[in-house]
Amino acid sequence: MRLKKLKIKNFRGIGIGAEGDGVEVEFDSNNIIFICGENNAGKSTILEAYDMLVTANRKAKLNDFHEKNMSKPIEIEAWVQAETDSDREHKALAKLWDADGVAKVRKKWLSEDAVGAKETKDPLKGWNTGGAGGMDTLLQNACPTPVWIRGSTAPEEILALLQSLVQETILKALSSKPVYLNAIEAVEKLEKEITESKYSKQIQKNLNLALSEVFPSLKFLLGSEGNTNIYELFKKSTVVSIEQDGKPAMDFMTHGHGVRRQFIVSALRGLAKQLEEIKKTAKQRKAHNFEFDTEISNDQSKREVKSRILLIEEPELYLHPEAIRCIRDLIYELGNDSEFQILAATHAPIMVDLSKPHTTLVRACVNENKVNELHQVSHDLFTPDERDCMKMLNYFNPHVCEAFFNDKVVLVEGDTEAVAIRAIMTRMISAGLADESVHVVNCGTKNNIPFFQRVLTHFKISHWVLHDVDSRTDKNGDKNSAWTLNEKIWEAIEYSKSKNVNATRFTFESEFETGNGYKYRSSLGKPYSAFLECQEWELDDLTKQSIKYLRFILGIDSIDDELHSQDYLETLVEMR
Repeated sequence: MRLKKLKIKNFRGIGIGAEGDGVEVEFDSNNIIFICGENNAGKSTILEAYDMLVTANRKAKLNDFHEKNMSKPIEIEAWVQAETDSDREHKALAKLWDADGVAKVRKKWLSEDAVGAKETKDPLKGWNTGGAGGMDTLLQNACPTPVWIRGSTAPEEILALLQSLVQETILKALSSKPVYLNAIEAVEKLEKEITESKYSKQIQKNLNLALSEVFPSLKFLLGSEGNTNIYELFKKSTVVSIEQDGKPAMDFMTHGHGVRRQFIVSALRGLAKQLEEIKKTAKQRKAHNFEFDTEISNDQSKREVKSRILLIEEPELYLHPEAIRCIRDLIYELGNDSEFQILAATHAPIMVDLSKPHTTLVRACVNENKVNELHQVSHDLFTPDERDCMKMLNYFNPHVCEAFFNDKVVLVEGDTEAVAIRAIMTRMISAGLADESVHVVNCGTKNNIPFFQRVLTHFKISHWVLHDVDSRTDKNGDKNSAWTLNEKIWEAIEYSKSKNVNATRFTFESEFETGNGYKYRSSLGKPYSAFLECQEWELDDLTKQSIKYLRFILGIDSIDDELHSQDYLETLVEMR
Protein backbone atom coordinates (compact mmCIF):
# COMPACT_ATOMS: atom_id res chain seq x y z
CA MET A 1 0.00 0.00 0.00
CA ARG A 2 1.19 3.48 -0.82
CA LEU A 3 0.34 6.95 0.44
CA LYS A 4 -1.73 8.74 -2.19
CA LYS A 5 -2.57 12.00 -0.43
CA LEU A 6 -1.91 13.75 2.90
CA LYS A 7 -4.25 16.53 4.09
CA ILE A 8 -3.33 18.85 6.98
CA LYS A 9 -5.36 21.50 8.80
CA ASN A 10 -4.58 23.64 11.86
CA PHE A 11 -1.30 21.89 12.65
CA ARG A 12 1.56 24.09 13.82
CA GLY A 13 2.31 26.72 11.16
CA ILE A 14 -0.34 25.34 8.80
CA GLY A 15 -3.81 26.80 9.30
CA ILE A 16 -6.93 26.46 7.17
CA GLY A 17 -5.14 27.27 3.91
CA ALA A 18 -6.28 29.59 1.16
CA GLU A 19 -9.51 27.66 0.49
CA GLY A 20 -10.39 26.95 4.13
CA ASP A 21 -9.79 23.20 3.87
CA GLY A 22 -6.16 23.14 4.98
CA VAL A 23 -3.39 22.06 2.63
CA GLU A 24 -2.64 18.80 0.88
CA VAL A 25 0.30 16.95 -0.62
CA GLU A 26 -0.50 14.45 -3.35
CA PHE A 27 1.69 11.53 -4.39
CA ASP A 28 -0.65 9.93 -6.96
CA SER A 29 1.76 7.87 -9.09
CA ASN A 30 4.82 9.74 -7.82
CA ASN A 31 7.32 8.09 -5.51
CA ILE A 32 9.28 11.20 -4.50
CA ILE A 33 8.11 14.63 -3.37
CA PHE A 34 10.56 17.44 -2.70
CA ILE A 35 9.19 20.33 -0.64
CA CYS A 36 10.88 23.70 -1.09
CA GLY A 37 10.16 27.12 0.37
CA GLU A 38 11.37 29.76 2.77
CA ASN A 39 12.13 29.08 6.41
CA ASN A 40 8.97 28.70 8.53
CA ALA A 41 6.81 28.10 5.45
CA GLY A 42 5.74 24.68 6.78
CA LYS A 43 8.09 22.23 5.04
CA SER A 44 9.07 20.17 8.08
CA THR A 45 5.52 20.50 9.44
CA ILE A 46 4.28 18.42 6.52
CA LEU A 47 6.72 15.63 7.37
CA GLU A 48 5.84 15.84 11.05
CA ALA A 49 2.11 15.70 10.27
CA TYR A 50 2.41 12.27 8.68
CA ASP A 51 4.32 10.96 11.69
CA MET A 52 1.69 12.52 13.98
CA LEU A 53 -1.06 10.63 12.17
CA VAL A 54 0.41 7.14 12.06
CA THR A 55 2.20 7.04 15.42
CA ALA A 56 0.03 5.28 17.99
CA ASN A 57 -1.21 7.32 20.97
CA ARG A 58 0.62 10.48 19.88
CA LYS A 59 -0.61 13.36 22.05
CA ALA A 60 -0.95 16.96 20.91
CA LYS A 61 1.02 19.69 22.65
CA LEU A 62 -0.14 23.29 22.85
CA ASN A 63 2.42 24.30 20.22
CA ASP A 64 0.97 21.70 17.83
CA PHE A 65 -2.24 23.75 17.54
CA HIS A 66 -2.12 26.48 14.91
CA GLU A 67 -1.40 29.77 16.69
CA LYS A 68 -1.90 27.80 19.95
CA ASN A 69 -5.66 27.99 19.36
CA MET A 70 -7.29 24.81 20.66
CA SER A 71 -10.74 25.96 19.49
CA LYS A 72 -9.60 24.90 16.02
CA PRO A 73 -8.94 21.12 16.07
CA ILE A 74 -5.91 19.63 14.37
CA GLU A 75 -6.99 17.47 11.43
CA ILE A 76 -4.64 15.12 9.58
CA GLU A 77 -5.99 12.80 6.91
CA ALA A 78 -4.34 10.15 4.75
CA TRP A 79 -5.54 8.56 1.54
CA VAL A 80 -3.98 5.16 0.98
CA GLN A 81 -3.89 3.41 -2.39
CA ALA A 82 -4.16 -0.38 -2.69
CA GLU A 83 -1.40 -1.77 -4.90
CA THR A 84 -2.11 -5.50 -4.91
CA ASP A 85 -5.01 -7.92 -4.59
CA SER A 86 -3.80 -8.82 -1.10
CA ASP A 87 -4.07 -5.14 -0.15
CA ARG A 88 -7.73 -5.09 -1.20
CA GLU A 89 -8.39 -8.33 0.65
CA HIS A 90 -6.80 -7.12 3.90
CA LYS A 91 -9.31 -7.91 6.63
CA ALA A 92 -8.89 -4.63 8.52
CA LEU A 93 -9.36 -2.53 5.39
CA ALA A 94 -11.83 -4.50 3.28
CA LYS A 95 -14.75 -2.16 4.05
CA LEU A 96 -12.79 1.04 3.44
CA TRP A 97 -11.72 0.68 -0.20
CA ASP A 98 -13.65 2.80 -2.66
CA ALA A 99 -14.10 1.97 -6.34
CA ASP A 100 -10.61 3.32 -7.10
CA GLY A 101 -8.95 1.24 -4.39
CA VAL A 102 -8.45 4.19 -2.04
CA ALA A 103 -9.00 4.07 1.74
CA LYS A 104 -9.32 7.26 3.82
CA VAL A 105 -8.40 7.60 7.49
CA ARG A 106 -7.90 10.63 9.74
CA LYS A 107 -7.36 11.84 13.26
CA LYS A 108 -8.54 14.98 15.04
CA TRP A 109 -6.90 16.43 18.14
CA LEU A 110 -9.31 18.50 20.22
CA SER A 111 -7.25 19.44 23.26
CA GLU A 112 -3.75 19.56 24.72
CA ASP A 113 -2.22 16.30 25.98
CA ALA A 114 -4.95 14.26 24.31
CA VAL A 115 -4.59 11.58 21.66
CA GLY A 116 -6.29 12.06 18.33
CA ALA A 117 -9.91 11.05 17.77
CA LYS A 118 -9.82 8.38 15.08
CA GLU A 119 -12.07 8.23 12.03
CA THR A 120 -12.37 6.09 8.92
CA LYS A 121 -14.44 6.75 5.82
CA ASP A 122 -16.95 4.23 4.58
CA PRO A 123 -17.30 4.73 0.80
CA LEU A 124 -21.11 4.56 1.16
CA LYS A 125 -21.86 5.96 4.61
CA GLY A 126 -19.17 8.62 5.03
CA TRP A 127 -16.95 9.26 8.03
CA ASN A 128 -17.31 7.03 11.10
CA THR A 129 -16.21 8.44 14.44
CA GLY A 130 -13.99 5.98 16.22
CA GLY A 131 -13.29 4.26 12.94
CA ALA A 132 -12.74 0.57 12.65
CA GLY A 133 -11.75 -1.48 15.65
CA GLY A 134 -8.07 -1.34 16.50
CA MET A 135 -7.55 1.93 14.64
CA ASP A 136 -3.88 2.21 15.50
CA THR A 137 -3.30 -1.29 14.16
CA LEU A 138 -5.31 -0.36 11.09
CA LEU A 139 -3.17 2.72 10.50
CA GLN A 140 -0.01 0.67 10.85
CA ASN A 141 -1.38 -1.86 8.37
CA ALA A 142 -2.62 0.73 5.88
CA CYS A 143 -0.07 3.53 5.98
CA PRO A 144 3.58 3.21 4.99
CA THR A 145 5.84 3.06 8.05
CA PRO A 146 7.59 6.42 8.61
CA VAL A 147 11.39 6.33 8.71
CA TRP A 148 12.98 9.62 9.78
CA ILE A 149 16.21 11.33 8.90
CA ARG A 150 15.82 14.63 10.67
CA GLY A 151 18.19 17.53 10.27
CA SER A 152 19.24 16.70 13.83
CA THR A 153 19.28 12.89 13.52
CA ALA A 154 22.39 11.61 15.28
CA PRO A 155 24.37 8.74 13.72
CA GLU A 156 24.66 7.33 17.24
CA GLU A 157 20.96 6.37 17.04
CA ILE A 158 21.64 4.08 14.07
CA LEU A 159 24.81 2.75 15.72
CA ALA A 160 22.78 1.74 18.78
CA LEU A 161 20.35 -0.19 16.59
CA LEU A 162 23.23 -1.91 14.80
CA GLN A 163 24.63 -2.96 18.17
CA SER A 164 21.28 -4.50 19.12
CA LEU A 165 21.03 -6.14 15.71
CA VAL A 166 24.41 -7.81 16.18
CA GLN A 167 23.59 -8.84 19.75
CA GLU A 168 20.21 -10.41 19.08
CA THR A 169 20.91 -12.14 15.78
CA ILE A 170 24.52 -13.13 15.38
CA LEU A 171 25.30 -13.88 19.03
CA LYS A 172 22.13 -15.85 19.70
CA ALA A 173 22.66 -17.81 16.51
CA LEU A 174 26.21 -18.69 17.56
CA SER A 175 25.75 -19.15 21.31
CA SER A 176 25.20 -22.91 21.10
CA LYS A 177 28.38 -23.54 19.14
CA PRO A 178 31.38 -25.11 20.90
CA VAL A 179 33.49 -22.14 20.05
CA TYR A 180 31.17 -19.92 22.08
CA LEU A 181 31.15 -22.28 25.07
CA ASN A 182 34.94 -22.17 25.04
CA ALA A 183 34.94 -18.42 24.58
CA ILE A 184 37.31 -17.61 27.44
CA GLU A 185 39.99 -19.86 25.95
CA ALA A 186 39.19 -18.91 22.35
CA VAL A 187 38.37 -15.21 22.46
CA GLU A 188 40.25 -14.34 19.32
CA LYS A 189 38.81 -17.25 17.40
CA LEU A 190 35.23 -16.42 18.39
CA GLU A 191 35.71 -12.73 17.72
CA LYS A 192 36.96 -13.51 14.22
CA GLU A 193 34.05 -15.85 13.52
CA ILE A 194 31.53 -13.25 14.64
CA THR A 195 33.00 -10.34 12.76
CA GLU A 196 33.50 -12.44 9.64
CA SER A 197 30.22 -14.35 9.79
CA LYS A 198 27.96 -14.39 6.76
CA TYR A 199 25.44 -12.14 8.52
CA SER A 200 28.08 -9.58 9.48
CA LYS A 201 29.38 -9.56 5.95
CA GLN A 202 25.85 -9.06 4.66
CA ILE A 203 25.25 -6.13 7.03
CA GLN A 204 28.57 -4.65 5.99
CA LYS A 205 27.80 -5.26 2.31
CA ASN A 206 24.40 -3.57 2.51
CA LEU A 207 25.87 -0.59 4.34
CA ASN A 208 28.53 -0.15 1.70
CA LEU A 209 26.22 -0.64 -1.27
CA ALA A 210 24.89 2.91 -1.08
CA LEU A 211 28.04 4.45 0.40
CA SER A 212 30.12 3.43 -2.61
CA GLU A 213 27.90 5.47 -4.92
CA VAL A 214 28.63 8.69 -3.03
CA PHE A 215 32.05 8.06 -1.47
CA PRO A 216 33.59 5.32 -3.64
CA SER A 217 36.92 5.37 -1.81
CA LEU A 218 35.36 4.80 1.65
CA LYS A 219 34.17 1.57 3.24
CA PHE A 220 32.25 0.76 6.45
CA LEU A 221 33.71 -2.05 8.58
CA LEU A 222 31.98 -3.82 11.47
CA GLY A 223 34.23 -5.01 14.28
CA SER A 224 34.91 -5.00 18.01
CA GLU A 225 37.20 -3.23 20.45
CA GLY A 226 38.96 -6.34 21.81
CA ASN A 227 37.06 -7.13 25.04
CA THR A 228 37.52 -10.63 26.50
CA ASN A 229 33.78 -10.95 27.28
CA ILE A 230 32.49 -11.67 23.80
CA TYR A 231 28.78 -11.30 24.59
CA GLU A 232 29.16 -8.01 26.42
CA LEU A 233 31.67 -6.87 23.83
CA PHE A 234 29.21 -7.11 20.96
CA LYS A 235 26.28 -6.04 23.10
CA LYS A 236 27.88 -2.73 24.01
CA SER A 237 30.90 -2.19 21.83
CA THR A 238 30.11 -3.13 18.25
CA VAL A 239 31.75 -0.36 16.27
CA VAL A 240 31.74 0.90 12.73
CA SER A 241 35.08 1.87 11.27
CA ILE A 242 35.65 3.50 7.92
CA GLU A 243 38.41 2.37 5.63
CA GLN A 244 39.72 4.60 2.86
CA ASP A 245 41.83 3.28 0.01
CA GLY A 246 45.41 2.84 1.17
CA LYS A 247 44.78 4.11 4.69
CA PRO A 248 44.15 2.39 8.04
CA ALA A 249 40.56 1.99 9.23
CA MET A 250 39.48 4.91 11.45
CA ASP A 251 36.71 5.12 14.03
CA PHE A 252 33.41 6.24 12.54
CA MET A 253 33.04 9.25 14.86
CA THR A 254 36.38 10.74 13.77
CA HIS A 255 34.95 11.49 10.32
CA GLY A 256 33.04 14.59 9.24
CA HIS A 257 29.30 15.20 9.39
CA GLY A 258 28.86 14.50 5.67
CA VAL A 259 30.21 10.94 5.94
CA ARG A 260 28.26 10.33 9.15
CA ARG A 261 25.01 11.57 7.62
CA GLN A 262 25.63 9.40 4.55
CA PHE A 263 26.04 6.46 6.94
CA ILE A 264 22.45 7.05 8.08
CA VAL A 265 21.14 6.99 4.51
CA SER A 266 23.21 3.90 3.70
CA ALA A 267 21.97 2.07 6.79
CA LEU A 268 18.35 2.85 6.01
CA ARG A 269 18.76 1.84 2.39
CA GLY A 270 20.52 -1.44 3.11
CA LEU A 271 19.03 -2.42 6.49
CA ALA A 272 15.67 -0.63 6.78
CA LYS A 273 13.63 -3.76 7.48
CA GLN A 274 16.08 -5.17 10.00
CA LEU A 275 16.61 -1.88 11.87
CA GLU A 276 12.87 -1.29 12.15
CA GLU A 277 12.28 -4.80 13.50
CA ILE A 278 15.03 -4.54 16.13
CA LYS A 279 13.16 -1.60 17.74
CA LYS A 280 10.32 -3.93 18.73
CA THR A 281 10.09 -6.19 21.76
CA ALA A 282 11.03 -9.84 21.34
CA LYS A 283 7.34 -10.89 21.26
CA GLN A 284 6.50 -8.40 18.51
CA ARG A 285 9.34 -9.39 16.21
CA LYS A 286 9.03 -11.44 13.05
CA ALA A 287 11.99 -13.71 12.39
CA HIS A 288 11.72 -13.39 8.61
CA ASN A 289 12.29 -9.64 8.89
CA PHE A 290 15.88 -10.32 9.91
CA GLU A 291 16.53 -12.14 6.66
CA PHE A 292 18.18 -10.54 3.65
CA ASP A 293 16.90 -10.69 0.11
CA THR A 294 19.56 -12.59 -1.78
CA GLU A 295 18.06 -12.05 -5.22
CA ILE A 296 16.61 -9.01 -6.92
CA SER A 297 13.26 -9.74 -8.49
CA ASN A 298 12.81 -8.99 -12.17
CA ASP A 299 9.12 -8.35 -11.50
CA GLN A 300 8.93 -4.53 -11.42
CA SER A 301 5.55 -4.49 -9.69
CA LYS A 302 6.90 -6.54 -6.78
CA ARG A 303 9.95 -4.33 -6.36
CA GLU A 304 7.88 -1.16 -6.25
CA VAL A 305 5.19 -2.14 -3.73
CA LYS A 306 5.52 0.50 -1.03
CA SER A 307 5.57 -0.22 2.68
CA ARG A 308 7.71 2.62 4.10
CA ILE A 309 8.01 6.35 3.68
CA LEU A 310 11.32 8.14 4.21
CA LEU A 311 10.84 11.53 5.86
CA ILE A 312 14.09 13.40 5.31
CA GLU A 313 14.99 16.96 6.26
CA GLU A 314 17.62 18.70 4.16
CA PRO A 315 19.36 15.69 2.58
CA GLU A 316 22.02 18.12 1.33
CA LEU A 317 23.30 18.91 4.86
CA TYR A 318 27.11 18.82 5.31
CA LEU A 319 27.75 17.50 1.80
CA HIS A 320 30.11 18.67 -0.92
CA PRO A 321 28.24 19.69 -4.14
CA GLU A 322 29.34 16.55 -5.98
CA ALA A 323 28.19 14.41 -3.05
CA ILE A 324 24.84 16.27 -3.09
CA ARG A 325 24.33 15.21 -6.68
CA CYS A 326 25.22 11.63 -5.81
CA ILE A 327 22.86 11.49 -2.84
CA ARG A 328 20.16 13.06 -5.03
CA ASP A 329 20.59 10.18 -7.47
CA LEU A 330 20.56 7.73 -4.58
CA ILE A 331 17.24 9.18 -3.36
CA TYR A 332 15.72 8.83 -6.84
CA GLU A 333 16.91 5.22 -6.99
CA LEU A 334 15.61 4.54 -3.49
CA GLY A 335 12.20 5.99 -4.34
CA ASN A 336 11.78 4.09 -7.59
CA ASP A 337 13.43 0.73 -6.86
CA SER A 338 12.59 -0.04 -3.24
CA GLU A 339 9.72 -0.22 -0.79
CA PHE A 340 10.18 3.49 0.04
CA GLN A 341 8.16 6.52 -0.89
CA ILE A 342 10.10 9.69 -0.10
CA LEU A 343 8.99 13.03 1.32
CA ALA A 344 11.97 15.41 1.51
CA ALA A 345 12.23 19.04 2.65
CA THR A 346 15.11 20.87 0.98
CA HIS A 347 16.70 24.29 0.50
CA ALA A 348 18.96 23.06 -2.32
CA PRO A 349 17.77 23.51 -5.92
CA ILE A 350 20.46 21.05 -7.01
CA MET A 351 18.51 18.28 -5.21
CA VAL A 352 15.54 18.69 -7.54
CA ASP A 353 15.40 17.24 -11.05
CA LEU A 354 11.88 17.54 -12.45
CA SER A 355 12.90 15.65 -15.58
CA LYS A 356 13.00 12.46 -13.49
CA PRO A 357 9.89 10.27 -13.73
CA HIS A 358 7.65 9.82 -10.68
CA THR A 359 9.05 12.98 -9.07
CA THR A 360 7.16 16.10 -8.07
CA LEU A 361 7.89 19.40 -6.34
CA VAL A 362 5.81 21.19 -3.72
CA ARG A 363 6.41 24.87 -3.03
CA ALA A 364 5.46 25.95 0.50
CA CYS A 365 4.85 29.66 0.96
CA VAL A 366 3.03 32.24 3.06
CA ASN A 367 0.74 34.46 0.98
CA GLU A 368 0.01 38.18 1.40
CA ASN A 369 -2.69 37.33 3.96
CA LYS A 370 -0.15 35.42 6.09
CA VAL A 371 -1.80 32.11 5.19
CA ASN A 372 0.31 29.04 4.45
CA GLU A 373 -0.17 27.66 0.95
CA LEU A 374 1.20 24.70 -1.00
CA HIS A 375 1.61 24.67 -4.76
CA GLN A 376 2.49 21.36 -6.35
CA VAL A 377 3.69 20.41 -9.80
CA SER A 378 1.23 17.83 -11.08
CA HIS A 379 2.62 14.68 -12.65
CA ASP A 380 1.26 15.63 -16.09
CA LEU A 381 2.40 19.28 -16.10
CA PHE A 382 5.27 18.46 -18.46
CA THR A 383 5.01 16.88 -21.87
CA PRO A 384 7.71 14.34 -22.80
CA ASP A 385 9.43 17.00 -24.90
CA GLU A 386 9.37 19.42 -21.97
CA ARG A 387 10.86 16.79 -19.68
CA ASP A 388 13.68 16.45 -22.19
CA CYS A 389 13.98 20.25 -22.17
CA MET A 390 14.21 20.27 -18.36
CA LYS A 391 16.82 17.50 -18.50
CA MET A 392 18.87 19.54 -20.97
CA LEU A 393 18.56 22.67 -18.83
CA ASN A 394 19.72 20.73 -15.77
CA TYR A 395 22.80 19.58 -17.66
CA PHE A 396 23.48 23.13 -18.80
CA ASN A 397 22.72 24.75 -15.43
CA PRO A 398 22.21 22.48 -12.40
CA HIS A 399 20.78 25.44 -10.46
CA VAL A 400 17.93 26.06 -12.93
CA CYS A 401 15.36 24.83 -10.40
CA GLU A 402 16.30 27.74 -8.14
CA ALA A 403 13.59 29.66 -10.02
CA PHE A 404 10.98 27.59 -8.18
CA PHE A 405 12.45 28.42 -4.75
CA ASN A 406 11.73 32.18 -5.03
CA ASP A 407 8.69 34.44 -4.69
CA LYS A 408 9.70 36.75 -7.56
CA VAL A 409 11.58 35.90 -10.74
CA VAL A 410 12.89 37.69 -13.83
CA LEU A 411 13.07 35.51 -16.95
CA VAL A 412 15.64 36.47 -19.61
CA GLU A 413 16.60 34.90 -22.92
CA GLY A 414 20.27 34.13 -22.49
CA ASP A 415 23.74 34.86 -21.12
CA THR A 416 23.99 38.51 -22.22
CA GLU A 417 20.75 39.57 -20.57
CA ALA A 418 21.42 37.50 -17.44
CA VAL A 419 24.88 39.02 -16.89
CA ALA A 420 23.73 42.61 -17.47
CA ILE A 421 20.46 42.46 -15.50
CA ARG A 422 22.16 40.87 -12.48
CA ALA A 423 24.98 43.44 -12.58
CA ILE A 424 22.60 46.41 -12.81
CA MET A 425 20.41 45.01 -10.05
CA THR A 426 23.44 44.61 -7.78
CA ARG A 427 24.40 48.24 -8.43
CA MET A 428 20.87 49.43 -7.59
CA ILE A 429 20.84 47.48 -4.33
CA SER A 430 24.30 48.82 -3.39
CA ALA A 431 23.14 52.38 -4.16
CA GLY A 432 20.23 51.99 -1.76
CA LEU A 433 17.59 52.34 -4.49
CA ALA A 434 15.96 49.04 -3.50
CA ASP A 435 16.02 46.75 -0.48
CA GLU A 436 16.30 43.34 -2.10
CA SER A 437 17.06 41.77 -5.44
CA VAL A 438 14.86 39.57 -7.61
CA HIS A 439 16.09 36.20 -8.81
CA VAL A 440 17.13 36.19 -12.49
CA VAL A 441 16.71 33.00 -14.54
CA ASN A 442 18.70 32.47 -17.70
CA CYS A 443 16.26 30.47 -19.85
CA GLY A 444 19.02 29.58 -22.29
CA THR A 445 16.94 30.56 -25.32
CA LYS A 446 13.74 32.41 -26.13
CA ASN A 447 12.14 29.05 -26.96
CA ASN A 448 12.27 28.02 -23.28
CA ILE A 449 10.56 31.12 -21.87
CA PRO A 450 6.93 29.84 -22.24
CA PHE A 451 7.93 26.64 -20.46
CA PHE A 452 9.21 28.58 -17.44
CA GLN A 453 6.17 30.88 -17.52
CA ARG A 454 3.82 27.93 -17.15
CA VAL A 455 5.70 26.40 -14.23
CA LEU A 456 6.02 29.75 -12.41
CA THR A 457 2.31 30.37 -12.92
CA HIS A 458 1.53 26.93 -11.54
CA PHE A 459 3.56 27.77 -8.43
CA LYS A 460 1.91 31.23 -8.13
CA ILE A 461 5.31 32.93 -8.48
CA SER A 462 5.33 36.56 -9.67
CA HIS A 463 7.50 37.00 -12.75
CA TRP A 464 8.69 39.49 -15.34
CA VAL A 465 9.76 38.43 -18.83
CA LEU A 466 12.48 40.37 -20.67
CA HIS A 467 13.16 39.44 -24.29
CA ASP A 468 14.05 40.83 -27.71
CA VAL A 469 11.29 42.06 -30.02
CA ASP A 470 12.96 40.54 -33.10
CA SER A 471 11.44 41.01 -36.55
CA ARG A 472 8.22 39.67 -38.02
CA THR A 473 10.02 37.96 -40.91
CA ASP A 474 13.45 36.44 -41.43
CA LYS A 475 15.99 37.49 -44.07
CA ASN A 476 14.19 35.33 -46.65
CA GLY A 477 10.87 37.05 -46.04
CA ASP A 478 9.39 34.04 -44.25
CA LYS A 479 7.64 34.36 -40.89
CA ASN A 480 10.22 34.51 -38.12
CA SER A 481 9.76 31.78 -35.50
CA ALA A 482 10.97 34.25 -32.87
CA TRP A 483 7.94 36.42 -33.67
CA THR A 484 5.62 33.47 -33.10
CA LEU A 485 7.26 33.10 -29.69
CA ASN A 486 6.35 36.72 -28.92
CA GLU A 487 2.70 35.72 -29.32
CA LYS A 488 3.10 32.60 -27.15
CA ILE A 489 4.86 34.58 -24.42
CA TRP A 490 2.07 37.18 -24.36
CA GLU A 491 -0.60 34.47 -24.26
CA ALA A 492 1.21 33.00 -21.24
CA ILE A 493 1.25 36.46 -19.58
CA GLU A 494 -2.52 36.78 -20.05
CA TYR A 495 -3.04 33.25 -18.72
CA SER A 496 -0.98 34.05 -15.61
CA LYS A 497 -3.09 37.12 -14.92
CA SER A 498 -6.27 35.08 -15.30
CA LYS A 499 -4.91 32.88 -12.49
CA ASN A 500 -4.20 35.94 -10.30
CA VAL A 501 -0.45 35.62 -10.75
CA ASN A 502 1.46 38.88 -11.20
CA ALA A 503 3.15 38.68 -14.62
CA THR A 504 4.55 41.38 -16.91
CA ARG A 505 6.50 41.50 -20.17
CA PHE A 506 9.10 44.04 -21.31
CA THR A 507 10.95 43.89 -24.63
CA PHE A 508 14.21 45.20 -26.04
CA GLU A 509 14.05 47.05 -29.39
CA SER A 510 14.96 45.22 -31.48
CA GLU A 511 17.51 43.26 -29.48
CA PHE A 512 19.32 43.86 -26.17
CA GLU A 513 22.18 45.96 -27.59
CA THR A 514 19.92 48.29 -29.62
CA GLY A 515 17.48 48.67 -26.75
CA ASN A 516 20.29 49.87 -24.51
CA GLY A 517 22.03 52.07 -27.08
CA TYR A 518 25.39 50.38 -27.65
CA LYS A 519 27.18 47.97 -29.97
CA TYR A 520 29.01 44.99 -28.60
CA ARG A 521 32.68 44.42 -29.28
CA SER A 522 33.17 41.17 -31.17
CA SER A 523 36.60 40.71 -29.61
CA LEU A 524 34.98 40.58 -26.16
CA GLY A 525 31.80 38.73 -27.02
CA LYS A 526 28.25 39.77 -26.17
CA PRO A 527 28.05 38.86 -22.44
CA TYR A 528 31.35 40.51 -21.42
CA SER A 529 30.63 43.56 -23.58
CA ALA A 530 27.25 43.95 -21.85
CA PHE A 531 28.85 43.61 -18.42
CA LEU A 532 31.42 46.34 -19.12
CA GLU A 533 28.84 48.66 -20.69
CA CYS A 534 26.32 48.48 -17.86
CA GLN A 535 28.96 49.36 -15.26
CA GLU A 536 29.13 52.85 -16.82
CA TRP A 537 25.40 53.57 -17.07
CA GLU A 538 23.72 56.08 -14.76
CA LEU A 539 21.10 54.30 -12.68
CA ASP A 540 18.47 56.95 -13.52
CA ASP A 541 19.13 56.92 -17.28
CA LEU A 542 15.75 55.79 -18.62
CA THR A 543 17.04 55.76 -22.20
CA LYS A 544 18.64 52.46 -21.23
CA GLN A 545 15.75 50.00 -21.40
CA SER A 546 17.35 47.67 -18.85
CA ILE A 547 17.54 50.55 -16.34
CA LYS A 548 13.91 51.54 -17.00
CA TYR A 549 12.56 48.01 -16.61
CA LEU A 550 14.56 47.19 -13.49
CA ARG A 551 13.47 50.38 -11.75
CA PHE A 552 9.90 49.16 -12.18
CA ILE A 553 10.64 45.56 -11.19
CA LEU A 554 12.41 46.66 -8.00
CA GLY A 555 9.61 49.08 -7.10
CA ILE A 556 11.62 52.26 -7.64
CA ASP A 557 9.38 53.70 -10.39
CA SER A 558 5.91 53.11 -11.79
CA ILE A 559 5.32 52.56 -15.51
CA ASP A 560 2.56 51.13 -17.67
CA ASP A 561 2.81 47.39 -17.16
CA GLU A 562 0.56 46.84 -20.22
CA LEU A 563 3.06 48.71 -22.39
CA HIS A 564 4.43 45.63 -24.10
CA SER A 565 1.27 43.78 -25.05
CA GLN A 566 1.19 41.92 -28.34
CA ASP A 567 -0.77 44.78 -29.93
CA TYR A 568 2.01 47.16 -28.88
CA LEU A 569 4.63 44.97 -30.57
CA GLU A 570 2.54 44.79 -33.75
CA THR A 571 2.35 48.60 -33.85
CA LEU A 572 6.04 48.95 -33.04
CA VAL A 573 7.09 46.74 -35.95
CA GLU A 574 4.78 48.55 -38.38
CA MET A 575 6.43 51.87 -37.44
CA ARG A 576 9.94 50.62 -38.26
